[in-house]
Amino acid sequence: MERPGGIEVVVVGGGLAGLRVAEIVSGSGIEVLVLEAGEHMGEKICADGLSRKALSLNYVPEEFYERELRSLRIVKGNRQFDLRSDSPIVVTFDRRGFCKWQVDRVLDDGGEVRFNSRVKGIQTESSTLLLEDGDVISYRTLIGADGSLSLVRRTLGLSNKFIHCFQFRCEKELDQIEWGSDVPELGKGDYYVFPHKGHTRIGWGSLGKGRFPTRRDLIRGFREFWKRRGVELHTSSPESWPIQVEYEGLRFGNIFLVGDAAGLPSQVTGEGIYQALVSGAVIGEFIGKGTEWKERIADIIMEKRLGG
Repeated sequence: MERPGGIEVVVVGGGLAGLRVAEIVSGSGIEVLVLEAGEHMGEKICADGLSRKALSLNYVPEEFYERELRSLRIVKGNRQFDLRSDSPIVVTFDRRGFCKWQVDRVLDDGGEVRFNSRVKGIQTESSTLLLEDGDVISYRTLIGADGSLSLVRRTLGLSNKFIHCFQFRCEKELDQIEWGSDVPELGKGDYYVFPHKGHTRIGWGSLGKGRFPTRRDLIRGFREFWKRRGVELHTSSPESWPIQVEYEGLRFGNIFLVGDAAGLPSQVTGEGIYQALVSGAVIGEFIGKGTEWKERIADIIMEKRLGG
């Protein structure tokens, strides 16, 4: 049934960006409802690494840090070199625990969060959402924070450009981050190694299939590449997801896009956590406090326009 009077702000998607919006809006005393399709917040296939830019925001509490990594191996073609630093280059973290912390902050300020609430359709003319359970919700402002395959984005008719990725979880805890580009055994594309507490995430991302004719061949070749290096990827099949990198704006009337739904991740590295937290904060503060947002996100937009 339709909720009488509608909701002031409805956020579709309970990831880092959507919860950041909701946290700031609810803290400003404005009614906000977060709709999350899954049973838990923070369920995303991701390397889950905080870059120095993300760390500079001083937003993620240290209690959610898993590994503070000060050594990075870069592989480019047949060459490789190591970087070492006295301060963390990347910090891997517990996304699920952190998102639960964000949810608690939203609830503490009077916001509402609903799990298992998948949006089936959006009527922009009447500013209403239709949920799979039959509920109809009216909104004054809608936030699309529903990831790379965003329904809100599709409803707006925006174009798409994806980096196609897959990721394995290795039970061996490796010692350092590694980033490889265009290695001969794999061909054009990038792989990454992000050590976490008790496991390591090893993945691949590119606009194509490297030197392999099919995606299946690429995954088999990827396994063999790591086996030769003494790392077994035991998972029967990799986790897979696309990264939306086509940016066309954040505001469309009374609808806003943030994070991956806005296409803000870097096309070069796939990094999206910094962009999610910044876009969520600036849109939340614009709605909650009237703070101008364009200048505060100018560095991300400039990078997108330069092909990053």
